[in-house]
Amino acid sequence: MSSDSMIVLKVSLSQEFDEMANNSNQSFAFENEDDLQFYGSELTRFSNFYRPIHGYLSLAVCVFGIIANVLNIIVLTRKNMISATNSILTGMAVSDMCVIASYIPFAIHNFIRTETDEEVVNAYGWALFTLFHAHFTVICHTISIWLTVILAFWRYLAIRSPQNSKTWCSMKRAKYAILCAYILVPCSCLPLFLSFTISEFDIESKPNQTFFRNKVDFSSIAIQNDELLQKLNFWVFSVLLKLIPCVLLTILSLALVRVLVEANKRKQRLLSSNIPMKNHMKNDSNSLVTTNTSPKNSCEKSARNASQQSSDRTTKMLIAILIMFLVCEFPSGILALLSGIFGKIFFNNVYNKFGDLMDMLALINSAVNFDNMRQSYHLTQSFNATTCNTACV
Repeated sequence: MSSDSMIVLKVSLSQEFDEMANNSNQSFAFENEDDLQFYGSELTRFSNFYRPIHGYLSLAVCVFGIIANVLNIIVLTRKNMISATNSILTGMAVSDMCVIASYIPFAIHNFIRTETDEEVVNAYGWALFTLFHAHFTVICHTISIWLTVILAFWRYLAIRSPQNSKTWCSMKRAKYAILCAYILVPCSCLPLFLSFTISEFDIESKPNQTFFRNKVDFSSIAIQNDELLQKLNFWVFSVLLKLIPCVLLTILSLALVRVLVEANKRKQRLLSSNIPMKNHMKNDSNSLVTTNTSPKNSCEKSARNASQQSSDRTTKMLIAILIMFLVCEFPSGILALLSGIFGKIFFNNVYNKFGDLMDMLALINSAVNFDNMRQSYHLTQSFNATTCNTACV
């Protein structure tokens, strides 16, 4: 994004920091030697190469993501699929779909459209939408992130202490968790709301022809006290929005993998211990005592096995979602932290150049939901289990 184009805010944290570089009353233009630091010239060439195709790629991801999340919501809200875990997954799907839906007009306006009329491009309406898009997507994306953390923590509790899982991870508590996420996250974003406003500038594009350029700019509150609010937003969102959830999910992912491995080992030990018993029963087949397995017992055993397999699939699905989240979110969190440490040169030469790419990763994280295939399969299993229970009565 050039410094003389309309300033826009984007969904990811990278583009929020991009506004600091473009909107501030302080000029961030660097000397040539600064541009060479942190491979600035090479990353500039990469950014210039990727930017023309970003709009079309992001639009394709958005269309796919909306369809995927709508299907997810339809499946998860079926009567026989209602559960505490699925309620949290539904809350995640809604917030992800809101992020994607808001990005579609943003991508069309800023990357795809060929409109050259500066009066239209810089109209107040588009500036207002940009401001709304920035706040709305940050809120929804943050809600999705923290619901992912809650879901991972609940899954760990359910596996670690299955006897208490129904009490700890009840539907009532799931609704409270979702409600808290949708209320507390907007409240925590209040400093961000106060930091930006819409400013109007006079531009003389042709001789004796002047029009107004509207753009998202820092508010008067944000630039007071040595830009204290700007700096607060930078550290709050780089740490609260990115690093803390990534660290928590890394720990929970490792814990889930460990618990899953331990469960598989226990299962193998049980299977190996049952083999001698089966051989003994086979050798004593001529004895007077015979074992007769009723259809009801067989059905109950089948239901238990199906339940265990479903639990394992749920854990594996969640691990896949967590890995996808870490791949998409960790890079921007690390780069944001390094920008705070190394300053504006690193931000402009590195973080800023990866802005569009990190937006794409955030969209992919919202669009590619690994729960689709598993939930479709689980719906079939749920129908079969219901049929089996009916036959067993």
